[in-house]
Amino acid sequence: MRLALFDLDDTLLDGDCSDRWNLWMIEQGWISDAEAFMARAEQMHQAYHAGKLKLEEYLAMTLAPLRGRRVRCAKEVERFVATHLQPRIFEQAWACLEAHRQAGIPCC
Repeated sequence: MRLALFDLDDTLLDGDCSDRWNLWMIEQGWISDAEAFMARAEQMHQAYHAGKLKLEEYLAMTLAPLRGRRVRCAKEVERFVATHLQPRIFEQAWACLEAHRQAGIPCC
């Protein structure tokens, strides 16, 4: 079976989806100290590129703003994707994905 695998950040999408998600949580008012949160996110971004990121720490930080909230996560994620990610997908990426679909090749 053939399968097309794509990276999202800076490949299909103009930018980094984690950065976009963090900014979106700030827009939603879910993060009280946005400056400190984004500084910590940047430290983690650098650790990731250095191969030193501890996934548990990253998840704890990025999921902390959701703790205790009564939001329907699936609906919020759908809204985020529609408003902040889909508009940033490169035109060439749409064409490439469609070509794979037309050829019957599943995309992931």
